[in-house]
Amino acid sequence: AVLLAGASWVPWQAAAFRRSVEHANLDEPALESPLSPKAMGLGSLNTTYALLELSHAQQRAQTLMHRAMDEVQTQPDIVIVLFWFIFFFFCALKIWKDGGTHLKARSVEVRRKRDTLQGSYVMAMAEIEGILVSMSESSASLAEWNFNEKRKIFIRNLIRVRDDPQKYFPTITKGTVDGFRTFVSLWLRIFEECTESPTNNPRRIVDKSELDGCTRIPDMAKLVINRLESSPVAFMRRYSSTASEQVTPAMQAEELPWLQVVCGFGCGRRFKFPKGGECDAGELREDEVEAFPREYLVGCIRLTLLSETHIMLLSAYVAGLAILAVEITLHSWFWVLLIGLGEVYLLFGLFRIRDIDEFSYLQKEVAHLEKMSEEVKEHRNRLIEFYTNLRELNALWQYRTLPCLEHLEAVSEHFLMNGDPTFLQDAGRVWCQIFEGLGEITLWMGTERSINKDVLEHAAAQLKAATDDIIEQRHRELDQKVRCAKERSGIMVQAPSQKQANADILFRLGRVFGFVVLRIKGARQLTNRGLNKLVTVMEPFVSISICDDQQPLESPESKKTCKALRTSIVKSSNEPMWEDEEFCVPVQWFNSHLQLHVWDGYSKESVSLGYHNIDFRSLEPGVWYTRCENLLKASNGAQLHSSIEYEVFFADQVRQLDCWADTARSSAMDRIAEMLG
Repeated sequence: AVLLAGASWVPWQAAAFRRSVEHANLDEPALESPLSPKAMGLGSLNTTYALLELSHAQQRAQTLMHRAMDEVQTQPDIVIVLFWFIFFFFCALKIWKDGGTHLKARSVEVRRKRDTLQGSYVMAMAEIEGILVSMSESSASLAEWNFNEKRKIFIRNLIRVRDDPQKYFPTITKGTVDGFRTFVSLWLRIFEECTESPTNNPRRIVDKSELDGCTRIPDMAKLVINRLESSPVAFMRRYSSTASEQVTPAMQAEELPWLQVVCGFGCGRRFKFPKGGECDAGELREDEVEAFPREYLVGCIRLTLLSETHIMLLSAYVAGLAILAVEITLHSWFWVLLIGLGEVYLLFGLFRIRDIDEFSYLQKEVAHLEKMSEEVKEHRNRLIEFYTNLRELNALWQYRTLPCLEHLEAVSEHFLMNGDPTFLQDAGRVWCQIFEGLGEITLWMGTERSINKDVLEHAAAQLKAATDDIIEQRHRELDQKVRCAKERSGIMVQAPSQKQANADILFRLGRVFGFVVLRIKGARQLTNRGLNKLVTVMEPFVSISICDDQQPLESPESKKTCKALRTSIVKSSNEPMWEDEEFCVPVQWFNSHLQLHVWDGYSKESVSLGYHNIDFRSLEPGVWYTRCENLLKASNGAQLHSSIEYEVFFADQVRQLDCWADTARSSAMDRIAEMLG
């Protein structure tokens, strides 16, 4: 009723205006021209009559315009009232549209959808939090910390060279500069693996062209120092911080009255955001200008604007109060009545503003939750992919990257302590071969393309042993193991000296890795003479052991061998044949011989049927050899007519094992033995 009463003023006023126009036309009859068709008795309309009629119409329009302007000047509030009623009409239409009874069913449906989205959102957040906990507890976090520690140590060593190059390079030549460049390049190439994507996006902080452009050692050291200081390893922290931002739960708005009287006095405004949190107006971001609710504090009055509809109703109500006061002053009681009824209706809408805005709030919340759920799901998928990739990279970092960085650190520390540029050149040259022998990065990752994990673990242990030997060499003059190994190789051992110590380290670097792969094929013409009687029933098997002294084992249960390095027993045969009997034996740098010993396991105590020593150091690395060798008698070393057939493969580089791993049988891969000694 109020809406119709307020809106009826417009057509009523238009009708009154139309009636005044008609009365004006009756009060001012049109003048008849003496040249009109009626006066002249003409039946057709001529041009002169048309011009006269147009002139009279213009005069009547001007008269009506003057009357309308006079009425507006005498009552200027009518225009303001007209605009207010138009604004009130839109507000009333908004209240009627959003406050209808049909809204309840739609609100229930949207609320159900919101609850479903909230459940999926919470589940996705819980899964992300679980992934973050796993990431923080994984070895990848420790690897990241170790990478940064190695980076800091290398920076510290470069600073020593940069500040005092004459101390470490008394005579600077092209060879010394190239040697320093080679060593730095090797370290940087290993450091490229300290990233979440070493194959597609390596951490390359200095290009080869930049290093080649440096002709002075201090300039080269300064370049690398600046780049390393600005390139910390932080892939775990970056993903963890990003994920933490994603899993921040949305804060629910407090159900407080939108108009409050608060304790205190102040002036300002604040914004609350759907994702939680609030900020002052000066801190408002560009993409959050339309954030609701908005709080305004004027004196002790706190006004909270809930939505655009709330702003529209409140503006119409305040403007109506002002117009109502003007109409009361002018004693326009008819307008006072209509505006007062409209104000009552607006006040009713303001009291129900939370109910009116509920549906729009629900729709916005659903849209926000859908967007957040999609973002969380996408981030969860990225985290899962990243975490899966980390587990694959764990083998690379644990068995290759960190051991190599530790080894290069030991080499650099030894150089800085001795100050021998020739040692750095030779070490760089040897390490180029070691780096090339490491093979592709994919061989070290935990994928189907990589080498067996047990083999990689032994390779890392051998590299760590070489690092420990270099560190130990700094505290002693000559290693007894180096002397023994050189004597076996026919190399003359000189008196201990600094140059000899450097030569020992270089010799040790040449034997970092060592693996022997054996395939036992069979044995021929085995005989067993127990108590001078020929034994015809035998159950032969072969044991494999490392035996540098080349002396036969007294028993297959000796400490030099283990059950994992034995073939299966062949029943009742003096010419046994074996299939799928393949062994990979990691050997240490000072080992040189393996012993194949054939035993008869028929009785309680195994009886020796003969043995054969393999000098694997004399073999060309990376090449398969097929051999059929006579066995030696264990008691006196005499050659027997019995023989053993086998295939042998020696690898002094990890990449050489790739060719063997492609054809290796699964049973052989499962029998990788730990050879201690």
